[in-house]
Amino acid sequence: MPAIISLHPGDQRGRERLDELEAQTGIQPEEVAPEDGTRTYSVLAQDATIDAFDPILDKIDPQWRNHVTNVTPR
Repeated sequence: MPAIISLHPGDQRGRERLDELEAQTGIQPEEVAPEDGTRTYSVLAQDATIDAFDPILDKIDPQWRNHVTNVTPR
């Protein structure tokens, strides 16, 4: 079963961080919410959790949490 991860870019830097995440992983969002830009990803890795992108985002920008919020229901 895939993990469904929803990430909300809070500002332009957040959008840039998510663009970089997509470029580095090759994963594209399944959906982009028109009202606020929240991107929803489906991760098929067997051991994927809702925090699966955290290590990659940490490498892109250790301060990414100031610009992107994981809004995935827990």
